[in-house]
Amino acid sequence: SYFSHATAFIQKREDKIAPIIHLVHTPLTLLSGMMLSMDLAPTWLKIIAYSNPLYYLVKASRYLVVGCFTDPSIYYAFLFMIPITLLMMFWCTKVFNKVIL
Repeated sequence: SYFSHATAFIQKREDKIAPIIHLVHTPLTLLSGMMLSMDLAPTWLKIIAYSNPLYYLVKASRYLVVGCFTDPSIYYAFLFMIPITLLMMFWCTKVFNKVIL
């Protein structure tokens, strides 16, 4: 991914990359509802999960699997993921150019 490659270029040491990746990856994965549905979570945890862009991506993918193509969750997933992807792409391109040039 863009994030892991840019982090590797910034850190330049292999032993420092994994903790940073896991510091970001683990909470995003757990709060996305990927492993356990957020419907079972307490209210305060749901509020935190709503700020996680992966939450909307997981929710949209569940609706797409069952064939419901008109659910608003699908549009929310695109609404959240397109700007984040573009932001990460521009940041990582900047890091790559700094390392290469």
